[in-house]
Order: sequence, then C-alpha cells, then structure tokens
Amino acid sequence: LASCCEIESILMSRDKSTSHVLGYMHVTFKEPAAAAKAVETCHKKELQDRVLYVTPAKRGEKVEFELPPEVKEDIRHLVRTDGEGHNLSVIKDRYKHNHGKVLDTAKWGFKKFSVAVTTIDGLVLEVQADKRLTNVIFMRGSEKHKEFLKDKEEKLKLMAQKTEAEAKKAAEAAAKASTSGETPAGGTAGATASTGTAAAPPQNGASAAAPAAADTPSAATSAATPAAEAAQK
Repeated sequence: LASCCEIESILMSRDKSTSHVLGYMHVTFKEPAAAAKAVETCHKKELQDRVLYVTPAKRGEKVEFELPPEVKEDIRHLVRTDGEGHNLSVIKDRYKHNHGKVLDTAKWGFKKFSVAVTTIDGLVLEVQADKRLTNVIFMRGSEKHKEFLKDKEEKLKLMAQKTEAEAKKAAEAAAKASTSGETPAGGTAGATASTGTAAAPPQNGASAAAPAAADTPSAATSAATPAAEAAQK
C-alpha cells in the first residue's frame, strides 16, 4: 500500500477482549488519488497465503468476499455428481481427495465453509427437520432438493402434531387432578391453615437495575480498506 502513495494513518482493528488482530484495517492516504491507486494495484493480491480485499471505505458498507470462479465450479461439480443431500464435510473431503489439499476458504476471507458455499450460484443449504444444527447441500430446484423439502414438510407436520397431542394430554391430566384434589405430576401440595400469625412484607424492598451502556461502534472514515479475513462474515 505504501508504494501507491504516502500513508497518513493506519487503524488496525483488534478484538476488544483479547487484542488479537481481526484481519482488517483502515488506511488513510494523504491524496485521494492514492486510494484509487491502492484499490487498483492491491485488490485481490495474495499476502502470506491470504487474498487481500482493498476497497474504498464507505460508511455502513461491508466488504463482500467471493471464491475464485474455478473453486466455485469445483464445488458445484462435487455437489452435482452425487453430492446432493450430504453434509458439507463430505464435500470438503471429496475436494481434498481430488486436489490433494484441504480447501481453506479463510484464504478468501471466509471464516466458515458454510458461509462460502452460500455465495455460489445454484447451490443451497438446507437444515434437516430433526437435526437443526446439520447443514445439507443441494442444487437449487433439483429433483432431490424438491423431494427433501417435501419430506421435511411432512416431518415438521408430524412433529407439530406430536407436540400438540402431548400438550393436550398434559392439560387434561392437570384438569383431572384439580377436580379430584390430587396433585398433578410436577405440581406442589396445598398449604395448611393459618395459626393467626402473618409474615410482614419486607420494607424498602423495591430495587431497580440500571441498564448497561452499549458500546458504540466507530465508523470507518479511511480511503481504502484492505482485508484478509473480515469479521463481517
């Protein structure tokens, strides 16, 4: 960046609790033309096995990362050829088998492989009805994708019916117990009669908690933003 023009200041973003570098910074050049030159010269260049993203700094805008076209097509091919409906780890394993190396999407700014996949046209991630933390991948609109969505809808309907039936059963049990004087499961027994003494309410018992002050994020005002790994993703 310094080869483009004289740099006026650099703001390196760090984690507030650990002080670790977050992977992006704001650079202010002395001349506006230097910022444009920095974008033209350094954008998407590699530095220490990471791809730099250098863009003009605009208030409220985030850097949009993307995978190289050849990597996108490789992943699409893996999904298209008997990869639909599988966990993402299967796709990563097949990529490693074909290329002899692990696919590290952090190189292009993605902390998670799942986030990188969502930027590939034609692919879609779905969550299973009974395994909410598991992502499976499909070609958007394919027959397998349609079949999965139909099956998921039926499973969710059955799960809702089961939940409703259990709630109804619990309500009936509670109603029966109240009419017979029994204590329903999980309930508490009734109280005994008073002997004439009563507990006085505590004096000055009210208290109020003041809300914690929220941190106010500072706005970027620099001319160019290089990023290797961005916190936005």
